Amino acid sequence: MSNPNLPSSVLDPDRFPSELLDHIFRHLALRDLKSALLVCRHWRDRIGASSTLMDRVVLRFPVDRPLDRRHPGVWHVMARRARLERCSVVSVEPWWAAFGSKLVRIDLSSVTVDLPVLLEMLRQTANLRELDVGYSTVVKGEDFDGDLRLSSLEGLLFHRASSGLVKALKNGCPRLKRLSVTHHTASNEPDLLELVKTVQGTLKVLKLRLTDTVLEAVSEMDQLKLTNAWVQHCNDVLLTVQFCRLQPTLTTLSVFGRDITGSILSEIGQLLPNLKHLSVCFAGIDHETLSMDFLRTVPKLESLYLLGDPHTRRFKHLQPIDPSRRANLKSLQLKYLSVHPDETWQFLARSPRIQTLSLSFCHLQNWPQFAQALGRLPSLKQLTLHYNTVLAWPQTPTRFTNTTTKALTLSFPIPIPKNHLDSLLYSFPNLSELNLADTRTFDDATIHHLSHRFAKLRKLTIKSCSITDETVRHFGQHPGQLERLELRTNRRVSTKEIPRV
Repeated sequence: MSNPNLPSSVLDPDRFPSELLDHIFRHLALRDLKSALLVCRHWRDRIGASSTLMDRVVLRFPVDRPLDRRHPGVWHVMARRARLERCSVVSVEPWWAAFGSKLVRIDLSSVTVDLPVLLEMLRQTANLRELDVGYSTVVKGEDFDGDLRLSSLEGLLFHRASSGLVKALKNGCPRLKRLSVTHHTASNEPDLLELVKTVQGTLKVLKLRLTDTVLEAVSEMDQLKLTNAWVQHCNDVLLTVQFCRLQPTLTTLSVFGRDITGSILSEIGQLLPNLKHLSVCFAGIDHETLSMDFLRTVPKLESLYLLGDPHTRRFKHLQPIDPSRRANLKSLQLKYLSVHPDETWQFLARSPRIQTLSLSFCHLQNWPQFAQALGRLPSLKQLTLHYNTVLAWPQTPTRFTNTTTKALTLSFPIPIPKNHLDSLLYSFPNLSELNLADTRTFDDATIHHLSHRFAKLRKLTIKSCSITDETVRHFGQHPGQLERLELRTNRRVSTKEIPRV
């Protein structure tokens, strides 16, 4: 990727302003960005100087191959991120050091490695800012007594906590800001809490399963001032409430567990006066109604994500807030919920600031009321309807117009009637981005109508729909303002037609 024999420049470096090149590079797909690195030294240096661009470039080691002393090494690679997947790391000598010194992030997924080898790898990655010990990664030799200092490390993510690595890092990551632990056991809990205690002055983001021991330890950390937390309680929702009482500085909170009611969320809102982002995952839903009245206690809340249990979906409806009040939400996402029409659409009608609305895997009991609610959202910019079930489609489509929406994503594997699909699409005349997937009633005829109605459409993605080569040829002849067309797994589209566009 970094060939020393590249020409100095393929164009006069002064021909185009640097700002223009940077703008072009930012909009390249990753594959094209990698190709641009190989064009000339001038382009390579421009891209290499941008951490935003280079953070997109990831070196992936071959899967199912052991990494040992016979590894040939990594040469002329500018990547700052590396991913090791489905492999075993036997040794990193002598090939890792030259490459590792450039890395700022390492991801390990389904990797087997001895703790001494992992520590040696990390010691030779002195500039590491983020380490993700991901899914199914096995760290052997946990009883090895070693230490490690990573002065630049800011993010540490565990799918399953490694006691040996946690012990080694306990006093060696003075700048740690983000700690995420998806699973941990009672045996490694003390080491994790000791790590949190050591970095409490810098730690801002924490993901952890709550226990009595965790709460007791957190209550003794006077310097711990979190802004973002993801917490899970098994059966005692009061653990989450108590955690919020200990961390009133939180602005972002994600909660997972049982017995989360509207009154519990109201109490959490009162404990967190600066809460702006709230995600709630209801495990084993026991209550058919969620009162949205808790929004009164979180006046600064801007985004709300409610995720039901995919196995039950027993929430029948969301009760609205007091009619005299208006929610300040800018983003609302609902998933795996059975949405009662009257209350929910009234709630939407009293949420004039909503810019992003997403419904996924929900039951929509009254399509006309939902469509009318969409027409009453004066700030809506992005709408996603993904794999929802509409219980009954009326014969006549509901007509409305929303001129503020710029991006629309639709997936209707249970077919939406064609007249309803056309009516829904035509309701957003100012779209610049449209994504359609698994929608069988979206066909060539719809495309012909779209191209005439959507003068501002810039990006169109079509996946697994009923289009043919006719659609591809149509855009080749009448591209309009379209800048990007993506066609994926559309069985009736031949691959030979796509390059012509």
